[in-house]
Amino acid sequence: VEKSIKLIQHHLHMNNIKLEIDFSSDNITLKCNPQKIQQALMSILINGIEAMPNNGTLKVKINEEKGIVVIRITDQGTGISPKDLPHIFEPFFSTKEIGKGTGLGLAVTYGIIKQHNGVLEVEDTSEKGTTFKISIPTKK
Repeated sequence: VEKSIKLIQHHLHMNNIKLEIDFSSDNITLKCNPQKIQQALMSILINGIEAMPNNGTLKVKINEEKGIVVIRITDQGTGISPKDLPHIFEPFFSTKEIGKGTGLGLAVTYGIIKQHNGVLEVEDTSEKGTTFKISIPTKK
């Protein structure tokens, strides 16, 4: 998680976005492919940054709930429209302008989390922002 955040620092700075981090415990251990999890996190973090073209706050919260690592990433963007929500994890689905995205980011992220026996979901979305929730069991 920290590596993913480090790699997006430039994007945060360029877009005047504040980052809030809340790690409830320093002792959370997850058996995983760290490069794949980093790729998944970066995809969601960058989507969050791009959802806030006029600055805002990006929040990353991590805690463990009954043997499951829960990562919540919340942006203050305009949210995901109800008509788009059922399709966001489909390959090649994008709401970005032509040439601005492939529509693969969330589909690949969904696959990575599923490979780790986890769940990726939109926990909340409104005109005030979106929260993605990643839940991965601590044991494979």
